[in-house]
Amino acid sequence: FSTIFEEDFMEIVSRRFRSTSVNVNVVYQEMVRNRHHVHMNSTKWTTLTEFVMYLGKTSQVVAEETEKGWFIRYIDREEQERHRQWEAKNKQDLDDEARQIAIIKRQVKAANQLASSNKSSLKKKSKLSDSNNSSSSTNSQ
Repeated sequence: FSTIFEEDFMEIVSRRFRSTSVNVNVVYQEMVRNRHHVHMNSTKWTTLTEFVMYLGKTSQVVAEETEKGWFIRYIDREEQERHRQWEAKNKQDLDDEARQIAIIKRQVKAANQLASSNKSSLKKKSKLSDSNNSSSSTNSQ
């Protein structure tokens, strides 16, 4: 019965009080309104405080004791997972962008090397043609 009680309690917290801090008595009162609810005295917890402390230890809620009683705030695992997935996607996008930049840099470097080797070839051809032209001009005289 403890598991059913815990599931029912967390169902109310996750649906009605997902993003707010709420007094546990408010949640418990809402739970008791259901005619078919599991009674707390049939669970392993003897008090609501003990149950709230258990929920805090199992990281289902953030539990805080105040002058007005115990307050809990639901820990939204789905939101945390969405945030983790968003961060992973952003990291992947950045990795893809970095990869693209590296590819472009390699292409630019290869193009520069090709251009400089073409310039060297042109200079050699130009020198050869100049020496051929000068030797042919001396031969013609």
